[in-house]
Amino acid sequence: MATTTCRVRETREVRWRDLGAKQSDLRYLEMLQSLLERRLSYLRGRAERTEIIATAIARAVGFGQDHLTLLRLAARYHDLGLLGAPDAVLAAQRSLSADERRIIAGHVRMGGQLLSVAFPDYPEVLEMVWFHHERPDGQGPLGLAGELIPRQARIVAVSGAIEAMSSRRPHRAAMSRAEIVRELQRYEGTQFDVEIAKVARRNLRDIFAGLPPPEDIKEPEQAASSGPPDIAAVSDSVEGEPSLS
Repeated sequence: MATTTCRVRETREVRWRDLGAKQSDLRYLEMLQSLLERRLSYLRGRAERTEIIATAIARAVGFGQDHLTLLRLAARYHDLGLLGAPDAVLAAQRSLSADERRIIAGHVRMGGQLLSVAFPDYPEVLEMVWFHHERPDGQGPLGLAGELIPRQARIVAVSGAIEAMSSRRPHRAAMSRAEIVRELQRYEGTQFDVEIAKVARRNLRDIFAGLPPPEDIKEPEQAASSGPPDIAAVSDSVEGEPSLS
């Protein structure tokens, strides 16, 4: 498994360098991702798993290699902007206020800006990160709806939600495959793109077969009546839709 992971990482970095990214920029992005995962330990492994899920969905809908390379980049680093959110918000052990949710939702712009440093010639990467909070029903932060949301961003949105649902958090167990299928179906056309969600549901068994296990999650030292909010779920859903936390 370690050898395979190293080979995948080397292939990914070669392709990203082919897009004009400097090795120093790639190291910088990975350093930021590591910082995020140290800050929020329950996000360890999320970047790689989201990238794998997005790649599998994209292949199933017929993406070519060029589009896959850019999508993998956006899927892997789509949460980087959470580094800009205050600790008081990220560590809150209660429901977030409307203002706090706007802070969390604003992470997409910072994340896109970070990626633009390494990939200035590929604005579509920024769009995938900026618009992965948008919803087919137009209820996302910017109000984009339906086909106005880039297809790749719709894939990142579904992939991030699947990863969040399938991973354990300090305050909840991971959802079963059957539960994830029900959630995807329940929110098709509102939170999730219908085509992408259906493809994900049909291919979920194969997607899970190719995923590394989620990182072990350290339990909080003191149990609370309600655990910290699932930031991965907060960043990929709207309060109450779907119930990821």
